[in-house]
Amino acid sequence: ATRPDWWGIGDKYGARAYITILTIRALEDFSYLSLSIGKKEGLARYLEKAKKMQAALSEKLWDEESQFLINELTAGKMDKHYYAGSLMAAAYDVVDHEKSLQLLRTAKNEMLDKHVGVRNAWPADFHLLNDIYDFKPGEVGKPYFYFNGGVWSQNNAWYALGLIEAGLHDQARDFVSQYMTLEGIKNSPNGQPSFYEYRFTDPNSPKYGAIDKPTFLWAGGWYAHVLYRLAGARTNAWNFYFDAKLPTDFDELIYDVNIGGLRCRVSYQGVGNYFKKIIVDGKQVHSAVMIDKTKKVQLHRGRPDFPYLATANVIVQNVQFDQKTKRMKIEYKAVAGSERELRIVSPFELKMASLNNKDVGQIDVQSRGKKIFIYDYKVKSWSTTNLFELQF
Repeated sequence: ATRPDWWGIGDKYGARAYITILTIRALEDFSYLSLSIGKKEGLARYLEKAKKMQAALSEKLWDEESQFLINELTAGKMDKHYYAGSLMAAAYDVVDHEKSLQLLRTAKNEMLDKHVGVRNAWPADFHLLNDIYDFKPGEVGKPYFYFNGGVWSQNNAWYALGLIEAGLHDQARDFVSQYMTLEGIKNSPNGQPSFYEYRFTDPNSPKYGAIDKPTFLWAGGWYAHVLYRLAGARTNAWNFYFDAKLPTDFDELIYDVNIGGLRCRVSYQGVGNYFKKIIVDGKQVHSAVMIDKTKKVQLHRGRPDFPYLATANVIVQNVQFDQKTKRMKIEYKAVAGSERELRIVSPFELKMASLNNKDVGQIDVQSRGKKIFIYDYKVKSWSTTNLFELQF
């Protein structure tokens, strides 16, 4: 890209973390959309490109010294500024778990104004760097204004989403409460309770924390999105699903969300990081991934009674579990020739797994306490329509 991070100014061409992250997700989104309307040809190369970009993101833009994803200023010359766009790597889960945690720690230490929120970029010295970035004189603004070190609403949202994706739900709840709620904003310096575009961050100014554009719908949308994520409603490029892990004080929840174009009433009960049982439209199901149009979902947390599909980056069509035979069948569509992932949570130990009647061999397993098993299935599907079977 020619701009630093997602900005609309500057003209230096180099590799950018933010646009790379968005392109990885866009390739997944495009592949899902194409497959869902019956377009199959050539999709594997898009997913392979996304996979290579994901690897290159860490290999080329991860900076060990700063423990952060940095941008290339121009070919071979790196930009040592911290940019909020890199937080999307944690929010979209495109770097490994340890890098996500390190990225979030660095953002907290280097970019977080403890009274206002996450700065857009740091340090706020871009007004001195017109020639380096090809800014027009005065275009970038003074320190702590707008691009140049201001706090933007989406920066806070990306940081909170990264915490949720990393499993730090309580930290995310506390962050949202302090920096994103109207009450939290009101209690901050010059805190006008509103959903805003950005805030001025000079701590030595009487205008410290002042809000610009206090009726910013985009900011309200990000806030609502983060609240749904905190409350367990999750999406990837391929599916809508529910997460059992919530902040510790979110024991009982009731909210509405659209699933398959229908308004669905969702309720959570119980405690724990797994689902004890999942009831969809009055029937027990074995998938936290939603498959059909749904009006009512009841989620009971605790030790699982039966296996269930927790997440998948394929188009899930059907999930069945036979209690007598302890056999689970998952039907799904995938891009032929692409490596895909499914996660199954089970109180039973797996004996055998097959894909399209062929043994899939070793499956990564994480054994939790009290005989809760998490099976991560990664394999190439050479057919668009697939049947994955597990015998417990």
